[in-house]
Amino acid sequence: MSKSEISHLRQDNQNLKVKLSGTQNDCQAEIDHLRYIIKSKNEEIERLEGTAKALRETIDQQQDAIISIKMQPLPQRSYDSYDNFQNVASTSKAKDNFTTTKYTAFHLEDTAKTIEELKLSPAPNVIVLHSLTNSLKDNSADNCVTKLDNIVQTTNKKWPSCKVVISLATVRKDKDTYNNQVHLVNALVRNHFIKYNFVSLCDNDNLATRGKPIDRFIKDDGFHLTDQGVARLASNIKRSCEEILNCQPSTKSSKKPYNYNNQRYGYYYGDYWGDRWN
Repeated sequence: MSKSEISHLRQDNQNLKVKLSGTQNDCQAEIDHLRYIIKSKNEEIERLEGTAKALRETIDQQQDAIISIKMQPLPQRSYDSYDNFQNVASTSKAKDNFTTTKYTAFHLEDTAKTIEELKLSPAPNVIVLHSLTNSLKDNSADNCVTKLDNIVQTTNKKWPSCKVVISLATVRKDKDTYNNQVHLVNALVRNHFIKYNFVSLCDNDNLATRGKPIDRFIKDDGFHLTDQGVARLASNIKRSCEEILNCQPSTKSSKKPYNYNNQRYGYYYGDYWGDRWN
């Protein structure tokens, strides 16, 4: 091979190295750009998740306010505040002066803390625990029952004369697995709390048909209640409290009162209502 040919090959090799180096630089620049895009997307996802969480909490609070309004049997009564859940019984006992107070706690852990910190005197006539559904996201059904039992026992120790109404978890339509968890925890709660004579379980099965959610009661997110669902929930709570307090049902319907000596709905948060008559 002549010197000129060798020189030519060396030049070609050098050109290939330069071209390869340029290609590598271009690829690295593209990789860096993609990493930047991924990082930006992740930050955007985190921001959206934070916004979604805040919106869910806002929706929960607004549903609380809606339920508060729906729960008012007689609008002319005087109440603690606009956001309070009002009394759910309406006989001679409830027609006199009464007070209803709502405390918001989104999970069983929050509910336990709220009950621990409450200082109520005189003791409330009835406390409604509305705490299951949200807690199912992060706890097993068995764990939910254990935590709920601790809350009930704490409540009974603080106010021995107080009745407790437990709200069963509401059905869901976003995922069958989630809805199965709802039915499982409700069954476990029914079986576990039958031993307490001061506990009544408020059932929300009328939000579903054969265990499947009724569309008009559940929003498109498959989790939160529509206005109609909230109205039915409020009616369920009202009947449960009427029964455990041995109050005549306030409904004007001639139908036999619904037997809600079961458990109540534990939808997206854990709420506690303390009701006290003066």
